[in-house]
Amino acid sequence: MLNTKKPDRLKKFLDKAATFILENCREGSLHTAVIFPNRRSGVFLKDHLKQKVDKDFWLPEFFTTDEFMVRASGLQKTDPVLIFFELFKIHREIAGADARSIDDFLVWAPVILSDFNDIDLYLTDAPAVFTNLSDAKAIQAWNPDGSPLTEMQQNYLGFFRSLGSYYSKLKAVLQGQRAGYTGWVYRYLAENTAKLSQGWPWERFIVIGLNALSKSEKQVFGYLKKHYKVDFLWDADEYYLSPEKFGLKQMEAGRFVRELIAGWQINSPKWIHNLLAETEKNIQVTGLPKRIGQVKYAGQLLENLLKNEQGPAPDTAVVLADEKMLVPMLNALPEVIGTDGKKPVFNITMGYSLAGGPLSCFVLQWLGLHIKRQEESSKRFSVLHLNALLNNPVVKFMPGTERPTDRLASLLGQQNNPYLSAGEINSILSQTGDETGNKLLSLFLHPLENAVDFIDAFVAFLKLARPVFLSDNNKQELLKEEFNATARLVKNLRAIITGSGETVNLKALQKIYNQLSRRSEVNLRGEPLSGIQVMGMLETRNLDFKNIILLSANEGILPKAGAPESFIPFDIRAQFKLPLPKDKIDVFAYHFYRLLQRAQNITLIYNSEADELGGGEKSRFILQLKDELARVSPKIKFSENMLNIALSASKREQPITIPKTPEIIDALKRQAAQGFSPSALNNYIQCPLRYYFSKILGLRPPESIDGAIESNTFGTIIHETLQHVYTPFLNKIIEPEALKNSLKKVDGLLLQSFKENLNNADFRSGKNLLTFEVAKKYVKDFILADTRKLKTKPQHLLGLEMKLKASLTLGDKEVFLNGTIDRIDKETGSDNVLLADYKTGKVVKKDLKVEGWETLLTDHRKSKAFQLLFYTYLYLKNNAATQEITPGIFSFRNSKEGFITLALPEGYDFNELTHEFEKVLTEILLEIFDSEVPFTQTGDADACIWCDYQNICNRTTGY
Repeated sequence: MLNTKKPDRLKKFLDKAATFILENCREGSLHTAVIFPNRRSGVFLKDHLKQKVDKDFWLPEFFTTDEFMVRASGLQKTDPVLIFFELFKIHREIAGADARSIDDFLVWAPVILSDFNDIDLYLTDAPAVFTNLSDAKAIQAWNPDGSPLTEMQQNYLGFFRSLGSYYSKLKAVLQGQRAGYTGWVYRYLAENTAKLSQGWPWERFIVIGLNALSKSEKQVFGYLKKHYKVDFLWDADEYYLSPEKFGLKQMEAGRFVRELIAGWQINSPKWIHNLLAETEKNIQVTGLPKRIGQVKYAGQLLENLLKNEQGPAPDTAVVLADEKMLVPMLNALPEVIGTDGKKPVFNITMGYSLAGGPLSCFVLQWLGLHIKRQEESSKRFSVLHLNALLNNPVVKFMPGTERPTDRLASLLGQQNNPYLSAGEINSILSQTGDETGNKLLSLFLHPLENAVDFIDAFVAFLKLARPVFLSDNNKQELLKEEFNATARLVKNLRAIITGSGETVNLKALQKIYNQLSRRSEVNLRGEPLSGIQVMGMLETRNLDFKNIILLSANEGILPKAGAPESFIPFDIRAQFKLPLPKDKIDVFAYHFYRLLQRAQNITLIYNSEADELGGGEKSRFILQLKDELARVSPKIKFSENMLNIALSASKREQPITIPKTPEIIDALKRQAAQGFSPSALNNYIQCPLRYYFSKILGLRPPESIDGAIESNTFGTIIHETLQHVYTPFLNKIIEPEALKNSLKKVDGLLLQSFKENLNNADFRSGKNLLTFEVAKKYVKDFILADTRKLKTKPQHLLGLEMKLKASLTLGDKEVFLNGTIDRIDKETGSDNVLLADYKTGKVVKKDLKVEGWETLLTDHRKSKAFQLLFYTYLYLKNNAATQEITPGIFSFRNSKEGFITLALPEGYDFNELTHEFEKVLTEILLEIFDSEVPFTQTGDADACIWCDYQNICNRTTGY
């Protein structure tokens, strides 16, 4: 017998599914397969079944969609990293003597595999895709003047023409292994379902909670519907399935379910309710500044909920739209005692990515130290990289490391030497007399030449660290789990490298580790069926809760923004019906609205403060709830508010301070004689400690670990190329047709600049090749736009990369200021002088609007405005003639905006700014030279995430 039922329309979806299974599948359960989107659904479904039966019952087989597709295909899924090695073997076969090194190849192997995966998932005609892709790139590379393709262009086209060969050769290898990546496994099943199904043990299928399916999945489930007894149980709502009933033109949330129901001709789908509009819901939208504000507020809501709740923990889910919020949220969970006298139980359903933890950071820093040593001609160690490694929380956690670490930090403060030999470092560390610490540090400094060397060294470290990390005295459970997960990953890493048969260098190992750590999760312990659930958006599929607290409800996060990294452009993806960004948006729309269907109390929290991490703009889903759902349903109580929670800083958030010693003051005086640049002063405004690292110690940020061109190098290449293009027009009126003819020289000039700035590195394929193409597009688009403008507004070119200098008196000190203006033009027929700065990054108009002089010192987003004012000040100090000045920026990334001009506070013009801006400069410089004001970290910890020196400061770690 079944237990007493709740009213059907209010029952949870999986509760209804359990009832359906018991009522319809008791007799044939051994030959029944139950399929659902994720494992979490299966755990809750089994629990509902357990509560409903009072005698023995053979459960059907339970599968996630992916598990079923793999099981039904008879194939095995292969680790993507192993496929990267297969692709590399194919690459060497195709490219021959021109083959890239394995570390270069591993940069773009994931993109190739991702594209192959999409092609197979959607049963696309692969040869047709690659032919269209090759033709499109050939048209793009074609020179309108009829000149032959350069070697760079030929290599570029050759790469895209060879993708079809990579695909067919990889397919042949995988067929022989009877294994493959997800898309290939799904395609094999979809194209051979009739044959493969003959050996299946199932006679009936119950498919629960489907939404978006690839074409291969649709074909497989369509076959099941035609040849087997199949019950599709939907969890959908009339509000988004039939939006016309509510006066709405469309609802993206129902798109995929509508397509499946129509495509499979399901006349009476189970179950479609009208819960969103017909059940009472209290929807509270709250905006708070930054991530920490959100989790603190969520913690307060949970604390209040627990205090008021009688008995067990309430039916509540905390949903993190941004899964990077997990660790801050864990720290904000309340420990209040409820009315039942017990502490609350929290179950963390989402895994914590190993890539985000200090152990992964430690591994990459250790690798980076030795990669940098290999690149350094004298084979010495980078002090910056070593200092970052020694300041990692993992090293700090080890006993006996404090004195050696402090000793090296002291050396760093005394010497301006960016590189030290192992002998020099050991001679300093030996003075500490700490055997344990020195043993560990000697392990770090032992020369490593390849992947096997590093793995052996890391295993030795794990043996040293195991008694410390797994000790009962270590109360940081997350760190214990991380340690175990890292040990398992290294074991897997050794197996992959050994099985590949390749000699793997340290750079390649770094990329492989990145791939594995991003896919590895630290499983957090908890009771999955009780307590308050903390989960990501995807974990909510098929689950229902009375109370929902959803964080990071911001546009760009919910739904997630951005196009996939792919070699296949948007138009070809659309032509062949491959997944597009809109598809992902529609998927998230369904998850969002489905989660709200049976909820009664819904709190949506978003970041109200815009910064580099995003924020400020609430999700489109919030606007839809307000303007559409709340409008059509009187049962929806919708309210909004903005809060600002006072946050208390933890010990690890206390700022680092560096006092200004006489030696530092002398260094500042030397810089005053050389001249302060706008970037140096911007560094100080944003974070005085960053200024100290870069300008006093002369430390350089660590290079990128993925082999890609650094952004500053990319900018240099663009600047140099444009300087060569425009130099013939210097001190002349720029002739539009002559400028347009210079397009012929762009490829050669870019090629020369790339070779000079990249030390003749190979960039014939992969990300560096794509970067070259982006640079070419930027430069050519700029020249064409300039040509069009000059036809209507002629300009006289006054200067290129013009270096200007001025001085400022501070008491008894003379301080010099210098800067380089990218381009200076004068409009013919007027006195207007244009001061142009080139930016390869995105520029927002509001960042060039100065609403008050004080904002230049308090708002780091005004750094570009500060730079333009600095150049204008230098120009006016060097040019006494009365002129109209128009400073601005040309952003190559948003070139359609054209020349974005600086906007001053109301009531000022550029010829009157000298006095006001000089006061701003004086205030900054007086503080820099004030011996009583130490160099300290910015008060904005979130901004540290983007700092080049964050590993030294240790502000963004979790421990």
